[in-house]
Amino acid sequence: MDFFIQVIAHPIFAVCLCLLLGAVAVSGKFSQSAANFLLLCLWIVGSSSLMRVPDNRLKIGAILMLGGFCLIISHWVRPQRKQPPAVNEQHGLPKSNVTQPSGFNYPSVDFILIPENIPGNAVIMHIPHLELSIRNRGNYALKDVRMRPTMYQLDLRFKVLPRVEKLPENKVRIYPGETEFVIKNFARIGKDSVKIRSVAPGTKSKPVDLSTLKEFKFVKSPGPGEPGGPGGPPLQGVPVGESDTLRYYALRYSFIDDGTQKRYSFYQVISCQQPYLLPLDNPNMSIIGAGTDDDWLLRPSQLIIDHQHKIYGSYLEEEYRPSGSAMPQQ
Repeated sequence: MDFFIQVIAHPIFAVCLCLLLGAVAVSGKFSQSAANFLLLCLWIVGSSSLMRVPDNRLKIGAILMLGGFCLIISHWVRPQRKQPPAVNEQHGLPKSNVTQPSGFNYPSVDFILIPENIPGNAVIMHIPHLELSIRNRGNYALKDVRMRPTMYQLDLRFKVLPRVEKLPENKVRIYPGETEFVIKNFARIGKDSVKIRSVAPGTKSKPVDLSTLKEFKFVKSPGPGEPGGPGGPPLQGVPVGESDTLRYYALRYSFIDDGTQKRYSFYQVISCQQPYLLPLDNPNMSIIGAGTDDDWLLRPSQLIIDHQHKIYGSYLEEEYRPSGSAMPQQ
């Protein structure tokens, strides 16, 4: 008992107590590393004081008890890591996990595509620019951001063949048939076209001009007076399955969310020619159509993204589901 009274009365005890209280205080305000450093100082100062004890067994036991006490305090002041969002399975995506946005931990990312602003009557001699940037609106950094494109050439085929029905009085009724989009061919690039090491929370990555990358074979839209352009002769001799109008690129993004340490994937579909963005993804494009035109607006991108799910189905990634619009404003 006298020994413990001497320890409490010793000035070293006051120093150790201050270090302990400091470790508890900084653990919540600054970092776990600073708290561990103060606890290490506590153990060193306390052990040096206990070295003066004449009884070796008591001295060793007290030093070990002090070390165990520091370890317990270190574990106690450690911040609790938030649990990652739950994973929900969605039918139709083989071997691909799909998550829905769920609270604070879920990433919030904008994949921003900005085409070059070209007036309608302007004649251009270059391939229009298309800038890509990644905006992180979440609470954690985005690590190892990658983008890999795949080129798709679509075609139209008859689902129901056209036919002619003969009617009385030498009249006929023509049934035009039904067509559907199909993938004629595709070419997946064997490497990532865009690599970004990190995007901090609340920041946006440096823009990348996709038109300058050799993986993209963008084409210039016909200008006024040119074949296929406004006021020009019709473009003849090009089959539907070779037309630039039905050539697209699928952009597959992948990134690691620093908060959950999970890798996510996301898909976008763009055209090979200006304005690049599809009508439903372009907030600056007016759309006029009938109720039966949904297939022409939605089917090409749905067909391509479904194919992307198949060729990347073995990748152990969760598909990112943005909570906002498909084409965020800058």
